[in-house]
Parts: sequence; C-alpha cells; structure tokens
Amino acid sequence: MPASLYDTLTVDEREQLFTALLDFYQKLDQTLAAKDKMDTSFSLVVEAIDMSDPNVNTELGYCDARPHARFIAIGLHNIAKLCEDMDNFYKSVEGVNFHELAHYLFSIHNRTAETAAEGLGKTLNILNDIRDEWIFVCHFPAYSDDFQHIAVNFVLKGYDDEVMQNPANFVLCWGRRLYLPDEAVLRFEESFEKILGKDICDKVKNIVDDFIHCKSVEESIELARKLQALIPIGEIILPKDVIPPELKKYFEPIVLQYEKEGKLPPGSYAKIQGDLVDGGTETETEETETEETKETEETKESDKEDEDEEPEEIEEELDEGDEV
Repeated sequence: MPASLYDTLTVDEREQLFTALLDFYQKLDQTLAAKDKMDTSFSLVVEAIDMSDPNVNTELGYCDARPHARFIAIGLHNIAKLCEDMDNFYKSVEGVNFHELAHYLFSIHNRTAETAAEGLGKTLNILNDIRDEWIFVCHFPAYSDDFQHIAVNFVLKGYDDEVMQNPANFVLCWGRRLYLPDEAVLRFEESFEKILGKDICDKVKNIVDDFIHCKSVEESIELARKLQALIPIGEIILPKDVIPPELKKYFEPIVLQYEKEGKLPPGSYAKIQGDLVDGGTETETEETETEETKETEETKESDKEDEDEEPEEIEEELDEGDEV
C-alpha cells in the first residue's frame, strides 16, 4: 500500500503547509462570504481541526455559523492521511473547505434538539449537504469540480458494490447530479430501482429536489420525515413500514451497537427480524383472508339464492295441491 502524503512529510513540512493553506482559505472564504452577504466587514476564521479534542467526531471538516463563532474547521491531518500525493491533497482540501463554506453561507439551520430526538439528524445532514452544495455551485460554478472530487473520492468511493447498494448514497448522488458524471448518477439510479422499485425511486428524487429549493425550516423538516419514511438512512432504527430484506444489513450494526450502548432496549434487533418475518406473513395472510372472504361471500350468495328458490318450490307444490 502506497505511503500517504502525511507520512511522507516531516512534522515541520506539515506545519508549514497547513499554516499556509489555512491562511489562504481564510482570506478566500472571507472574500466569498463578504461578497455573498454584501458585507465588507464580514469576518470568518478558518482553522485546523484539533484531533486531540475528544468532542470532535468528524474526519474531514465542520463549521459553526453562529454570529459569535463564525469559523470553519478543516481536518488537514486526516485529509493528508487519505491522500497519496500533493495534487489530490490540494483538491481535497479545497473541496472540503468549500463544502463547509456552503453550509456556512446557505444552511437553513434545521438540526435542533427536537429533530435529533426524532432521529432526523443523519437524514437532515445528508439533505443539507446536497442543498447547500447545489446553491454554492449556482453562485460559484467554477468550484463544481472540487465538489465532484470529494464526492467521488470520499463519499461514493469508486462505486463499489456496497456503496452502490446503500440507498443513502443514491440520495447523495441524485442531489449532486449538477456536477457528478451522468454515468455515475445513472448507475446509482439503476441500482436503487432494483432494490426498492421505480415508484419509491421517483418519490425520493422528488423529495430531494423539493428540499434543494425549500426556504423554511418547517418545510425542510417535513421533507426529511417523508424521506426517512421511505428509505433507511443511518438513524432509522425501527421503521414504521416493513424493512425490505435487501436493506436489512444496514440496520444490523446500528441496532446492535445501540442496544449495547443502552440507547435501545434489549430485543430491538429481534424486533427487526420479526418485522421482516411478519412482513411476509402478513402479505400471505392478507391474500388468504381475501380468498377466504371471497369464498364466504360466494357461499352466502349461494345460500341466499337457495333461500329465494325454496319459497317458489313451496308455492308450486301448493298450487299443484290445489289443483288436485
């Protein structure tokens, strides 16, 4: 396995490189942000992620757009470890920086304690990624290649089978079709249709497109609920509808881990298994009940006809008796 860029650089070389990049992107981001916000006094800090902070749970980057904070953090150390050469590193850093700047400029701030409690955090995060990048590219189209680079290398990861079969990646791919290769979007669409069918695929695409153009927090949360009701994304643990067997494997590690951590009661994984079994049983039961109901109705109709015919027979017999 080739050595990463991080390993090929000395400590001093990394420090000089990272300092220069942070200085450059702080000036660039501040210029772009001030232009977009029409505020020349606008200030923004770009810093490296402190990997020693136990509260940091991201690898690549994050931002804080609150007025008293205003900063973007880039995981320079981790990005350097994921890249083998300087060209890939520069492109990746730029893509991550603009991704976080897109959140900073265009996010509608819909991730709250309430949506987290509802289990919408991961779904909203994915939809916000799509929406904010889309708007950023419309404002600054020259940087669309950077978003394509980080999507292909860090999110879609070469389109291997596991990535192709994860429905969350179809959502990400469809929402980034503005700058992803057409063949990549088509491959994900075909893979998704095979798993869940064209009807759900079309509904997902409509939800994603509506989210990109939504303006309010309330609308964005409602769209996230609709998406989460259709497909499993990260934090969906016990879905309301029956889980398609093809997607069961995406729940197993999440549920088992949550049970271990005490976030879900014991037996939650078994309940999922039961839902899968019951799902098939319910379908068969419904068909059986339908057939039995049909047979019962036919029997009732037949009996009714017999009852209608019996009085006629009696009347005929009485007539015949009268004639005698």
